[in-house]
Amino acid sequence: MNKVYIAFLWHNHQPDYYDPITQKYIMPWVRLHCQKAYLDMISLINEFPNLKCTFNLTPVLLKQMQDYIKQGISIPDIYLQHSLKRASELTESERIFIAKNFFKANQENMINSYTRYKELLKIRNASATQGFINVVKKFSTQDFLDLQVWFNLAWLG
Repeated sequence: MNKVYIAFLWHNHQPDYYDPITQKYIMPWVRLHCQKAYLDMISLINEFPNLKCTFNLTPVLLKQMQDYIKQGISIPDIYLQHSLKRASELTESERIFIAKNFFKANQENMINSYTRYKELLKIRNASATQGFINVVKKFSTQDFLDLQVWFNLAWLG
């Protein structure tokens, strides 16, 4: 039988999410993929020490990763800022932002796997057709706190 040689090349990239006008990261994908997919991939490769694999990380991805490493939770990431604010102190516009954006995760694998996260999505979807002002009225402060936690927890590897 002939040997087959396979090259595994993982090309990791993200666009530049830094908005120079607002001086904030407008999307959380570098942070969230770092804590889930990128780390999971390295851990998986470690289980197969004879496997040869190349990871290609683009310069713009590395720069953003370095920003998160250097700045930690003080980084101007609007999703992280909304996550860290006390649920009881959220303004209506912040509540709308969370209701709109904190379900951006794979529904089958990351939302439906957790009863509470799935319940929150059901509440949101039941009133979303009437606009997000109505959604935030359906959510309690505890619901917003749970959503802040579940959005970030679901993205852990």
